[in-house]
Amino acid sequence: MMNLAMLEVMAGANFWDAPGHSMAGSNDLPTRTKIFSWIKTNERVLYAPRLPIDPIGVYFSPATRNFHAADFPASYRGILILLMQTHRAFQIVTPRTLQSFSGPTLVMPDVSILDSDEKEGLRALLGRGMRLVVTGNDATGIGASKQAIHLAECPGKKYSAILERDFEHASPDSQESFLATLAGGKTVHVDAGPHVATSVSRSADGKIHVFFSNCSGLLGGVSAVQQPQSGIIVEVESKSDGNGWFLPFMGEGQPVKGIRDHKVIRFSLPTIHKGGVFSFDQPN
Repeated sequence: MMNLAMLEVMAGANFWDAPGHSMAGSNDLPTRTKIFSWIKTNERVLYAPRLPIDPIGVYFSPATRNFHAADFPASYRGILILLMQTHRAFQIVTPRTLQSFSGPTLVMPDVSILDSDEKEGLRALLGRGMRLVVTGNDATGIGASKQAIHLAECPGKKYSAILERDFEHASPDSQESFLATLAGGKTVHVDAGPHVATSVSRSADGKIHVFFSNCSGLLGGVSAVQQPQSGIIVEVESKSDGNGWFLPFMGEGQPVKGIRDHKVIRFSLPTIHKGGVFSFDQPN
C-alpha cells in the first residue's frame, strides 16, 4: 500500500486503496490512516497546481486511443517513461490544450488520427518556432524539416517492449537517438539513476518542485522494498541563492543546502528510500 500511495501522490493523483473489486473498506486501515495523515500535513506541496517548466510536450490523442487501442497506449506510455527516467520536464498536450502549448518540443507518439483543427494547431506552433517530433504513424501531413522530425519506428513502442521483457536492465540509453532530437526539458537538471522517475513543475507561488518516485529493486511478486538511492543531485539555474527543501515520503521536511557554481545552484539530496519532493524557493 505504501508503494501505491507514493506513486499516486508523487504523480499528483488522489490516493485510494480498495480490497479486491470492492470499493468499500481498506486493505489495511491503520496504514491508510497514517498515509492520509501525512498527506493532510503536506497537501499544499503535493496537490498545489503544477505548472510546466520548459516542458517537452507529449501528445495524447483521444481519437487514436479510441480506434487504435492496441498500439497507441504502448507508444504514448513508452515516451513518457523515457522522459521520466531521463529526468526531463514534460507536459501532456491534448486537443484542448494544443493551441496554448508553449514548450520547445512536441512529440506525437504513433498518432494516426488528427482532425483539421489539430493539424491547423500544429502548423501554428511550428510557425512560432516549436520543434515537432513525429514517431511511428504520421497523420500530420507536415513534411520533414529542421523543425519537423519524422521517425519511422516509434521509440516509445520499442522501449515499452524492452520494459516488458526486462524492466530491471532496461536503459533509456537504448533510445538515445530519439532523446537527442528533443529540445527543452532541462531547465532543472536532475542527476539520478533511471529507476528513479521524476516530475518537474512550478507552483503558482513560483516555487520549483521535483517529485521523485524510486522504483529501483521493485519486482512484482518478489520484492516490494526499494533499493535506497543516494547521491542524487538537483541543479537549478538561479541568480539568487534561494532555499532548498526535501520532503521524504512519509517523513518530515528538512532543509538542503545548495552550492553555487556560476549560474547554477547544486543541491545534494538525502538518500531517497521510496520517494520524496525537492522544493526550491527563489527569493524575488
